[in-house]
Amino acid sequence: MVAIDEFTEDIKHGRKTKLSDTVTKFMSEAKSAEPSDSIKVKAVQMEKELEKADKLSDKFRAKAAELEEKNKDLTEENDKLGRAMKEILESLKESSTKPGGRDAYMHVPTLEKILAMMEAKTVDGKYEAQVYLKAQVDQLTGRNEELRRELRQARTDYEKARLEVEKANSKVSCV
Repeated sequence: MVAIDEFTEDIKHGRKTKLSDTVTKFMSEAKSAEPSDSIKVKAVQMEKELEKADKLSDKFRAKAAELEEKNKDLTEENDKLGRAMKEILESLKESSTKPGGRDAYMHVPTLEKILAMMEAKTVDGKYEAQVYLKAQVDQLTGRNEELRRELRQARTDYEKARLEVEKANSKVSCV
């Protein structure tokens, strides 16, 4: 270290020295110098701290792996429950449309909302209100269009029926 300090001082004061002489001096000092006891103690302390940090790191990795596995299991269970709820809703809809089935469709808004929310899940698995609300708006828009078609059909059916009634009335009045 003395050689490096001398070289630095020489450069600061503008004295010219050969770099090869400084390197040779530094190497000979490094070979002859033994590490001090305080450096050895510090090295032992650092090794112990490193071992503790490695053990702690391994413990955290194991815990993270355990939590990831638990998360995976819960996600699979959630998906299965979602599929089961869809099946329940579909069977309710089918039973109401079959002949001999119940007259009215059993409307379960909570189940429908839960299913819509599960379908609106983002790629990373989080539920976002925006996505859910957009899905709900899309559903309502589709229903609105369906009702408009039904209304148009009902109006045309009404006009046909009205024309038939007028024809029948005119035939009766002519006779």
